[in-house]
Amino acid sequence: MTQVSDQQDVDRRAHALVLPSFDMPIVRVYTGADGVSHLEEIKDSIAATDIKKVTDLRFLLSEAGSGQRLNAPYGHYDITLSGQMDLSVADGASLRVSPGGVCLVEDQVDHSFIVVGTDPRIFIIARLEE
Repeated sequence: MTQVSDQQDVDRRAHALVLPSFDMPIVRVYTGADGVSHLEEIKDSIAATDIKKVTDLRFLLSEAGSGQRLNAPYGHYDITLSGQMDLSVADGASLRVSPGGVCLVEDQVDHSFIVVGTDPRIFIIARLEE
């Protein structure tokens, strides 16, 4: 059996985590030319080159039944780790976001959410570099 040095093991594991492309639906929340917020599901494979730089990362918790209407002050990814939320936008569209759900929030006009079910929602907000 060949022994692997600690550095080789770290290099091998880091290389194994690089995904050149993968299928992961992302919901994009954006402001249309009409000045109203909309939802769009991005279903195509996302290449590693499409990854955006993040300047801030926060782990947050919203209690079951809580929610709010908001205008995002900056673009960000919203990644649900546990719990569920119903996301609604100004054009009347809505969808349920479950664990593993990723939203690319570009809309800075008007959208809202409410945590559904009995469990709190634990999620990550990853602020995008401007």
